[in-house]
Amino acid sequence: MRKSLFNKIILWCVILFLLILAPTSLDMPSQSVVRAICTGLAIDTSNESGKLEVTAQILIPEAGGQYTQKLSLVSYDAKSLEESLEMMEYQVGKKIRMEHCCFIILSNAVCERNITTILDYLVRGNNIGNNTLLIHTDGKSKDLLSATSNVNSSEVDNLQVISEYNEKYLFSGGANLLSFYHDYLSPHKTSYMANITMIKDDKSGGNGGTDQSSGSGSGSGSESSQGSSSSDKGNTQEDVVTSDGSVAIFYKGKCARVVTSEEREDFNWLDPKVEKAMVQIENVSDNILKNATISYTIERKKMTHKFEIVNNVPTIRINFDLGLQTEMVLQGDESSLPIFDDYINDAVTLAFAEKIDRAVKNSMNIQKEHGFDVFDYYKEFSINCNADWKKYLSSLENPDDYMKGIEIFTEVTCYSAF
Repeated sequence: MRKSLFNKIILWCVILFLLILAPTSLDMPSQSVVRAICTGLAIDTSNESGKLEVTAQILIPEAGGQYTQKLSLVSYDAKSLEESLEMMEYQVGKKIRMEHCCFIILSNAVCERNITTILDYLVRGNNIGNNTLLIHTDGKSKDLLSATSNVNSSEVDNLQVISEYNEKYLFSGGANLLSFYHDYLSPHKTSYMANITMIKDDKSGGNGGTDQSSGSGSGSGSESSQGSSSSDKGNTQEDVVTSDGSVAIFYKGKCARVVTSEEREDFNWLDPKVEKAMVQIENVSDNILKNATISYTIERKKMTHKFEIVNNVPTIRINFDLGLQTEMVLQGDESSLPIFDDYINDAVTLAFAEKIDRAVKNSMNIQKEHGFDVFDYYKEFSINCNADWKKYLSSLENPDDYMKGIEIFTEVTCYSAF
């Protein structure tokens, strides 16, 4: 009896609670009415001295028989990122929410200054996800953001797809918001991000079937929108976003160097996480081949490091164990060749050893020139030979120049991956 009475009291309490909340919930407007969903940001320098031009890519859902959406670009020039976003809210009449912001594009002009002071608002105020990608572009970031807004809705994440591919096959550890600050505050002060740009000659000849409208905002702001619908599916559009595998390397919060695709391939030999890369060696000669060109896919790459300090010289010895798959063999005199499953011998190993040695020296020379430490050798020396490492740093006029004294030696072993 008491249990039944207690259950009834609980039931009536729940009903009363729901009755109190129901009017408020029913009267609450849709979140899309009061909030604007920002899916991407572009940050450029403004024509006005000391100001930033910030552009937000805002997703606007639309009601209808089928799901459709618009991507609206809103820009505002202000002295800081937070001020720009605040003025955008006045412009669109909604609170701009950053929880779904997937990427932030930074122009090279912006990256000439310490970008940690620009992005501090997003990190410190917990206004955005920590995994938001940071992307560098050598052009105007607003143009790149606009180009990704013009593609079909199924390709809105084009920048994410390119960045994720680059991190998997071209270079590992691309920067997101959290990792960038982590590297900035670490002793090596180095991070890097994908460099994505636009194809200069756009031959698309139009907007690919998308409807566009534009208007002007108050003050120094502006707004444009791109819509997409199911009728666009029959139209084709040439992609204007491109990446050649180049990487922007940041040191102490500023872009120190944009490493070209060829230079990035040299850096990859020091990156143990990058596999499945295609490598070509030339002028291979033995009892069968004469000045041959051979292409391989590196199916497995094992690197063993030894860190030591000899006579106050930091030394890294790296043993490369490469599992290769032969992809192409071209004889220098164009004569016919027998079919090889995997052509790997001493001549091939020697060619790889020479290629890796040149690549490692080139990448180290670039790091020594600019002072950055892409692979955080500071941490490795500190762990493996702490006392001698501290002695080495104390012997330098400027401890930040520790990369200039580091020497690397390599040994290579090749074998068939199959």
